[in-house]
Amino acid sequence: MKLKNISIDNKGEKGKKLLLRLNIKKHTVEFYESIDIDAIYLLSNYFEIFDPEFITPVLPKLLNSNNLDESLKILKDFWHLKELKLTDKVKEIKFENNIFEYPLKSKASGELGTLIFYSVTPEFVLNFLSISDSITSILEGLIIQKRMSIILSDTIDALSEALAKRRNKNQEKNKKIEKNIISLGKKFGFNMDLLKLCAKIYDIGMIGIPDQQEDSGEKHVKYGYEILSKIEDIPKELLDAVLFHHEKLDGSGPLKVKDVPLIAQIIGIVIEVFENNVPIESLSGKYDPRLLKELKHG
Repeated sequence: MKLKNISIDNKGEKGKKLLLRLNIKKHTVEFYESIDIDAIYLLSNYFEIFDPEFITPVLPKLLNSNNLDESLKILKDFWHLKELKLTDKVKEIKFENNIFEYPLKSKASGELGTLIFYSVTPEFVLNFLSISDSITSILEGLIIQKRMSIILSDTIDALSEALAKRRNKNQEKNKKIEKNIISLGKKFGFNMDLLKLCAKIYDIGMIGIPDQQEDSGEKHVKYGYEILSKIEDIPKELLDAVLFHHEKLDGSGPLKVKDVPLIAQIIGIVIEVFENNVPIESLSGKYDPRLLKELKHG
């Protein structure tokens, strides 16, 4: 039996590069050059290997995941794998010693890395190859999102360092404020990575304020917003944190905004309590009552 770029019980195709060799039910199956997914599907059915249950039950959970690490764990647990890794390096497809390496490539995004499956069978490999396009499509956006998150985090770290040098602020006190922003934000369901970024960068606009110039709060939040809004795909919550962290629900902030996003309120109330030493009781009506309650009993 021969299919495009696939041979069964063949000694080898001269001039073609062997990508993968599987021994299934006393047959040798060899894959050459590009892999034809439709042919793989037919092949797995020919050997009565492909099982719709291989992926169907877990698809809703996988499609609802917004996190790459969580998605890989979902697959690992569902397939009862000893281990599943995603490396940045793009390798060639290979199955050896029950370790299967599958390079993820996309027409839109290019090379995405290599999935490495440990302790799997030839039947698993054929099943996976039958749905590999779908898996690539699902993981593609999450991989790009994670890469952008790393780039964004590195950018924020660089800006944060510049801000620290510019302000020469007490580092111990600064760390305490950051810790309290993260701690309070977690209690209200905010993502940990987002909170870390917000805690580092909320005052980034101070870079644009000369040493000798007074700032009432309005200028530096606008400067900060202008700086960060130029970064592609920056989370809206981060921009809200920078622009509105001095605003209060009674409209007494520098921008006179009353509809203040919760992430900005969290930063604002932490600054008031832990930097400006304002009594919590005096902040009633200025912040969400839940924040006041949490700080009182926290």
